[in-house]
Amino acid sequence: MNQPMSKTAVLEVINRDNSAITVETAFEKKPYLDIQLAPGIVILPSTKEKVEKVEIPIVFTPRALMKYEENILFDFNGIYKVEIKITGEGIPMIVSL
Repeated sequence: MNQPMSKTAVLEVINRDNSAITVETAFEKKPYLDIQLAPGIVILPSTKEKVEKVEIPIVFTPRALMKYEENILFDFNGIYKVEIKITGEGIPMIVSL
């Protein structure tokens, strides 16, 4: 039985503001895409000495030989929204010895 292979990319969010920010998404996990962002994430303000950031793993696991596209909406402080387009493609796996 063939198991689909996953590919993970990391979205890095850096807080360059003077106050803490929250980041959330209402995205619901799909069989081929998972956004691993815990609810209620708070990012403190960055300083000259330390960059405050959160890394959000995005796991793509294609289930079919096709192109995939999703728009993910991230919500900052409940007032600022940013939409990110995620694209990927399921391709045949080639194994040779």
